[in-house]
Formats: sequence, structure tokens, C-alpha cells
Amino acid sequence: MGKRDAQQITVALMALTDARDALVEDQRDAALQAVETAAGLLESVDHAPGVPVARAAARLGVSDKTVLTWIERGALRAVPDAKPRQVDPQSLRRAARALEELRQRGQNRDWLQALVDYLNDRGARRSDALREGLEELRKGKLEPA
Repeated sequence: MGKRDAQQITVALMALTDARDALVEDQRDAALQAVETAAGLLESVDHAPGVPVARAAARLGVSDKTVLTWIERGALRAVPDAKPRQVDPQSLRRAARALEELRQRGQNRDWLQALVDYLNDRGARRSDALREGLEELRKGKLEPA
């Protein structure tokens, strides 16, 4: 790591500390600004494109094998051509949020299927075609099947 990257990380850590302090003081806007500052600083730091499987597993509270299975089944995306295999950070964040929601709801059977279904449902709801179809149905231009 170069000197510039190390300095960027140090300043980003200071911004994150500011964010934590702002949250403790219930200053949401200041906390969000500090987090945005940290994110901006860290974007320019040279880093690996993904998250190692072991770290992804720790974040999700599952085994390494489960993470690899979820990659194969589409619940997580791997970083293309990464050796050793890495998990796409955005994919990991979505899965972590979905998994936390499922755990809060008490759904503990077949995590993989529930997670894949949840992520697919969220993706489908964002589909322009689905939105247009629902709007046409609402306007009476379509009849339900």
C-alpha cells in the first residue's frame, strides 16, 4: 500500500469516528455526511474488487461452504476471474440485509431458497415491465389471469 492510500484510509477512519460520535449525539445529518466523506475517500484507495469467501461467510453468519453454494445458486455473485474466489460487495450487502430480515421474521428453514426467493422478488418488483403491467391492470387495460 502506498503512502497516499494509507493517508486516505487514516482520514476515512477519522470521518467514521466522527460519524459514530454524531450518531451518539443523535445528529443524523452530520453522521450521514461523515459516512459519505469516508466512502468518498475510500473509493480512490487501491483495493481488491471483492470480499474473500471467509469474510463473506463471517458477515453472513454462515459457513464458507454455504457462501460457495449460494454463489453457485445465484444468491450471491462472485467477482469474475478473481483468484481465490471473491464475493461481489454489493451482492454481499443485499444478501446480508435480506438474511437479517429473514432472521428477524423467524424464517430458519431452507435459508438458501428463502434468500433466493426474497432477492428475486425484490428484483422483480423493480422491473419496469412489471410496474407497467401493474399500472395497466390498475387502469383496467388488462385483466388478471
